[in-house]
Amino acid sequence: MYCYDLSVRTAYVDQQRLYGNFTSLTLAVEGQEHRAVQASLAVPAAFLAGKDESRLLLACGLESTHLRLDGQHSYGLQASSYHDLIDYPFEIAEQDKFDFIIQDSTHQTLHHRFYLSGKHSANMGRLQQDITQICQCYLDWLGDAPFNDYTFMTFASGQDYGGLEHINSTSLITPRRDLPTLDEPKIPSTDYQRFLGLCSHEYFHSWWVKTVRPDVMLDVDLRREAFTPLLWVFEGFTSYIDDFMLQASGVIDKPSYLKLLAEQINRYYQTAGRAYQSIAESSFDAWIKLYRNDENTGNAGISYYNKGALVALCLDLTLLQKSNGRYRLFDVVKAFYTQAKQNDNKRIGINSADMGTVIGQFMPIEDWEDFEYRYVNGVEELPIEALLAANGISMHSNSKETADKHVPWGMRCTETPLDSKSIA
Repeated sequence: MYCYDLSVRTAYVDQQRLYGNFTSLTLAVEGQEHRAVQASLAVPAAFLAGKDESRLLLACGLESTHLRLDGQHSYGLQASSYHDLIDYPFEIAEQDKFDFIIQDSTHQTLHHRFYLSGKHSANMGRLQQDITQICQCYLDWLGDAPFNDYTFMTFASGQDYGGLEHINSTSLITPRRDLPTLDEPKIPSTDYQRFLGLCSHEYFHSWWVKTVRPDVMLDVDLRREAFTPLLWVFEGFTSYIDDFMLQASGVIDKPSYLKLLAEQINRYYQTAGRAYQSIAESSFDAWIKLYRNDENTGNAGISYYNKGALVALCLDLTLLQKSNGRYRLFDVVKAFYTQAKQNDNKRIGINSADMGTVIGQFMPIEDWEDFEYRYVNGVEELPIEALLAANGISMHSNSKETADKHVPWGMRCTETPLDSKSIA
C-alpha cells in the first residue's frame, strides 16, 4: 500500500504519524459491501520509541477499543458496512486535544473532540473558544445535527492545506502559521481566519453533503464516476456559508467578512473562463477538469467553489428581494434538511428539478427559472454589484493594486520571501 501522500485523501505513514482513509487501505468484497466490518490497528513498539505515550492518541470518529500488550498498542474499530468504514479516517500520533459540547434546539448536548498533530505552538484555548462558537451557531440555525458526536482531526504542516468531510468528522491539514498564536488579536488574523473558514466549511458538510447530497451520490457505485451538475450547489453554497458563519457567530466582525467576500469577487473577475463555462458545466466536468489543471484552465473554465459561492450570494440576495425580506438561502438549506430527516435513512438525494421545487416555495418559480437560465446554466455576468448596492454595500476598484499584481496575457506575479518574483 502506498502510504506517503501528505493530504487528507489517502494515507501517510512515517516515524511520527500513522494516518489513513480506509478507502486506500481496504478493498470491498463484492457482494459483501453491506456486511459488518471489524478493523484492527496494530501499532508496532518501534513507533512508540521516544514518544510521550500520554499524548499518543487515536483520533477517529468511530468508537474504538484500546489494548496494550507486550509494548504494542492495538485499537479495534467496528463499522456497520464497508461504505460506513470508509467514511472514518484515523490518525495515531502525539496529539494535543480538547473537548467541548454544544446544545441543539431541544437542549440535547453534542460532544465534540478536536485533535491537533504536527509541530505547532497554537493557542489551544483560543481555538477551543472560536470553534465552539462557530459550531454552536450552526446548531442555532439548523436546530439539530445528523450526528451525536463530532471529531475534528487536524495536522499542522509547513504549507499544505485542505479538508475532507466525513459522516461525523473531518480531516484537515493546515499550515501551522494559520493556527492562533498566544497573542492572537480579538479579530483573528487573516491566516487564522483561513483556518477557521476551513473548519466551518467541512463542519457544514455534515448537513450539506453527508445528509443532503446529489441524487447520483445517494447509493453510489464506487467503481464508477458519479456525474452531477450540482456540485456548485454543495460546494458553492458551502463556500458562501462557511465565511458567513464566521461573522454570524461573532468570531469575526463585518468588515473582516466583507474583506473575505471581496477576495472571492476578485478571484471571480480575474478568471476569464467565467465567460465560457457555466457553473453547471464546471460541476459536471469535475472528474476530468477541476483536479487536472493546465496552463489554459483559467482561460477556459471556472471553479464551482468560487463562482458557486458568488452564485449562492446572488441567490441569497435575490431571495431577500423577491420575498420582501422574509426568506434567504438559509431557509432553502433548512427545507432540504427537514426533508432528509423525514426519510428512514435520514438522508436525501436531490437533482436540479428538486432545487426548483424547494426554491419555488420561497420566491416566484419564474424568477428562479430565469436566475437558473442566466447564471447557472448560462454564462451571463453575475449581478453582484447591483445586488450588493441594493443592500447598502458598494464596490470599488483599486486599479493601482490590480496593475501592480497582474501583468498582461493572464500572468500573475507572486513575491517570495527573498523578494524575487515568480510567474505562474
